[in-house]
Amino acid sequence: MNDLLEGMYPDHPGYKKRDTSRRAAIDMAPKAPILKDRILSAISGTSGLTADEACRKAGLELLSGRPRVSELANEGRLVDSGRRRRLESGKQGVVWTATE
Repeated sequence: MNDLLEGMYPDHPGYKKRDTSRRAAIDMAPKAPILKDRILSAISGTSGLTADEACRKAGLELLSGRPRVSELANEGRLVDSGRRRRLESGKQGVVWTATE
């Protein structure tokens, strides 16, 4: 099978050098743009949200939503506001704002 995702991050979900990670990235590829739109919509029009808050507002699981926040930031569609808030893990997280 050709490696359709090789070198494609952040435009497509990334993966580590394991077959299960690669399969997950391939499975996520058609869904990622939709999930990114949901995350971006959740953050747009607010004073900023953490990745956890954006996932909750968008109705997404953290494991599928958080990577989309990173992808949106890499694309320049989200920016670090400079503020931090506590995440569900108890750690401090970036408060992201939309650039659009």
